[in-house]
Amino acid sequence: MERISIIGTAGSGKTTLARRLAERLGLPHLELDAVFHQPGWTPLPDQEFTRTVADFVAQDRWVVCGKYAQVRPIVFGRADTIVCLDHDRLRQTLRVAGRTARRAARREVLWNGNRESWKALWVFQPGEDSIVRWAWDDIPRARALFDQVDAEWGPRGVDVVRLRGWRAIDRWLDQASR
Repeated sequence: MERISIIGTAGSGKTTLARRLAERLGLPHLELDAVFHQPGWTPLPDQEFTRTVADFVAQDRWVVCGKYAQVRPIVFGRADTIVCLDHDRLRQTLRVAGRTARRAARREVLWNGNRESWKALWVFQPGEDSIVRWAWDDIPRARALFDQVDAEWGPRGVDVVRLRGWRAIDRWLDQASR
């Protein structure tokens, strides 16, 4: 396990798991959100985003977290392990709401000076404007993606791991760290 892709919905723990795993295994870590979201939440241009990710995964060892469709084939094509974080829909959405409220109240800086706002909690707006709505709507899509990943990449020799719940994640992390 030297090239690991961690995917899941917003707030599923992708970055937390990736950081912990990278630290324990001594691997470099790339958070796709941190690359994609430039100041003012402006997306990095497609070619630059793709090139940045391709350059990173060209290394021999790494952990990448995120599931951007644009770079998925590049990341998965180099990965030896794909970890899918598949949580209960209601708990996952409540977790995202709590995290967003905490970040908004504390004015936490995320990537490139960006901050989440209270508006991101408002579920009665399009998903791209509400992280809570996005998480709720994304869970069925993510589960379909996890099934697709298992069917497509498992037979190619990639170890596809599907984890549901924090206890399962912690057990897997302990095993992977040994």
